[in-house]
Amino acid sequence: MSYNIALFDFPVSADFEKACEYFEIYEDEGIEELSPLMLRFYQEISHIYPCLCELSDDEIDDSVWCDGPLMNNFMTKVPVIGFVYSKVDEALPVVIRLANNLGISVLDWQQGIVFNAEK
Repeated sequence: MSYNIALFDFPVSADFEKACEYFEIYEDEGIEELSPLMLRFYQEISHIYPCLCELSDDEIDDSVWCDGPLMNNFMTKVPVIGFVYSKVDEALPVVIRLANNLGISVLDWQQGIVFNAEK
């Protein structure tokens, strides 16, 4: 199992249930290319926490990501990224802070919270 969050680069309700409804509307909507905002987030977060595919065999167990290639998770309107549970306390605050600073909102199912970007 993994700890998953969804990323929104468009306005989403701060109400958890409504944000979940938005996710359900867009979860299967694929994209041809990343928005500039999601591309920037992907580049910055993968610089901090490299994709599993970029790690040596000795480094894989230290990764925060539960799957890879990480880029594959971004090829949808509302990307979902997942962490291994042992790395959530380390990585989740960093991911939320970076996302929000870039204008991306984060839906956290486990906490039942939407971390909206400041407007």
